Amino acid sequence: MQQKSREKVLFEKYLRRTNKLLNITGIHLNEKDSNRSLTQRLRHRWFYCINTIWLYTAIIGQIKWFMEAITTNKGITEITYFMPCITLCFIGYFKAYDFVKYAHCVNEVVDNLRKLQNMSLEKQKYRDEVEKEMLNNILRIYNIFTNLHVYTYFLGLLSFSIGPLLTMAVYYYSTGKIIYMLPFFIWYPLDKTKLINWVIIYIHQIWTAVIAVFTVLGSDNFFATCSTFVNIQFYCLHYDIEKIDTGTRNKKGRYVNYVFRGQFKQIIKRHKILIDCVNFMETIYTKSILFNVATSSVIICVTGFNIMIIDHITMMIPFIFFLVAATLQIVVLCYYGDKIMQYSMEISDAVYNSKWYLADAKIMKDLLFLSIRSRRACKITAYQFTDLNLNTFGKIMGRSWSYFALLQTIYGRKN
Repeated sequence: MQQKSREKVLFEKYLRRTNKLLNITGIHLNEKDSNRSLTQRLRHRWFYCINTIWLYTAIIGQIKWFMEAITTNKGITEITYFMPCITLCFIGYFKAYDFVKYAHCVNEVVDNLRKLQNMSLEKQKYRDEVEKEMLNNILRIYNIFTNLHVYTYFLGLLSFSIGPLLTMAVYYYSTGKIIYMLPFFIWYPLDKTKLINWVIIYIHQIWTAVIAVFTVLGSDNFFATCSTFVNIQFYCLHYDIEKIDTGTRNKKGRYVNYVFRGQFKQIIKRHKILIDCVNFMETIYTKSILFNVATSSVIICVTGFNIMIIDHITMMIPFIFFLVAATLQIVVLCYYGDKIMQYSMEISDAVYNSKWYLADAKIMKDLLFLSIRSRRACKITAYQFTDLNLNTFGKIMGRSWSYFALLQTIYGRKN
């Protein structure tokens, strides 16, 4: 099987895997969404609408709990325990809504990547084993990131779900008394000390966590999938520009104009489609990424703080997984944002390394325009406030450490 045909097979495979995650919360991929209004999309995603209402009730309950916590002077431990949970709910809501709202952009990205794979298929025979190995490395990194992301979130969800049950069991074994514990701090207009109410509340909290987690997983998985194959196409375009050669020249050694121009037009078309792909991804994710960037420092900080101060291992383990998952999420976003910028700007180097000097003046002018355009990086931003790259990740981690040190100082003074 050729490398490019393998790429197409893997792209479809990864899309199906992503769609399985999205199906759990009802925001699945649907080709018909391109011709539907937002109202029509919501009508065809009734399960997503139910889950959104469910998530709303949890968010309202968390806000109510927080307001009561402020008025009753709850301890810093309870506040920091509460913050990651409500943040995850908000992130899940924003990502799900944008995914549905911009479903036509989602379909455009998928369609454009399929089109690019078909357009570059004929050039595959010119790519040697070095290029094949490079593509394998890109896919290997993708698999490592996405698998770690899924496993950490799943283990975190599982530990949050069973942690209170284990604590209740240990307490009952040692004292003979039953205490009703819950995974999260959410206000309810019910008496939590009654068994039937506790069961209802427990189910509500667990499904809320499932909605939030799988919405984030599905949306981020789609981002990683599209970013990976956009980068592969940028790399293939880079290679094809460097190797452009018709093998047909006139007596002066120049390329025959119409043959060279035919290849060049194809390259320009592929480059434009790649730019469109990145712009569509920017439209889908820019707002939710802003929320990610704005809250990641606080979430990493308070989660690490919880791990430091919580004594019970059953309560500590969930936050360990949550810390890894939250950090990995921002790593994935920033890494792929950085790679998109890097690969898009390297097209300019490919033009310089090509045999442009054998082309006529008109084609040289077009190549110069392509080189100048490529120097302006394609990028994903946090709603234009900051570019998504590894520098942004470094700043987030630096702020996280500062907040963590401040929180420890405040906690130390109070104790």
